[in-house]
Amino acid sequence: MKPANTRLIKNAIAMTAVFCMTTQSTFAALLSLPQVPLYAATATPPKVMLTISKDQQLFKKAYNDYSDLDGDGQLETTYKHSIDYYGYFDSSKCYTYNTTNNRFEPASVSADKYCTGQWAGNFLNWVSMSRMDAVRKLLYGGSRSTDQTNALDGSGNPLSPNAVTVLERAF
Repeated sequence: MKPANTRLIKNAIAMTAVFCMTTQSTFAALLSLPQVPLYAATATPPKVMLTISKDQQLFKKAYNDYSDLDGDGQLETTYKHSIDYYGYFDSSKCYTYNTTNNRFEPASVSADKYCTGQWAGNFLNWVSMSRMDAVRKLLYGGSRSTDQTNALDGSGNPLSPNAVTVLERAF
């Protein structure tokens, strides 16, 4: 090809590209997409379905011995106090085990997650959470076994606030 023809073709391509880029928003504004499925006669509220693979071992422990949870390049093979473990227990609270009700109950708040003579919530999350518990807590708050109002503690005293929710872990 001659150099003049090559320049003319390049200019034509450039002008076409500029035209397409400048008119794209105009054509997009003219496009009207339906807000309901095309096969539905009336509007249907959106629904979400989660499919969890059966080959995933959801009832295994959530914090395994071959993960680097804090990104330091070292595997966490045991409990590490500097990590806030996700779970049913509050990481900043200390718990006592109530033998009457067969459950852990909050006893005090700890600023540094250390508890003397009590169970640390962060440690309880590490030791007791399964992958299924994490999924349940994330989706709907956990597997509830009890929802009471005006409940009493193991000594017969009213709890503050006057509501108790007991979450059970997966087996």
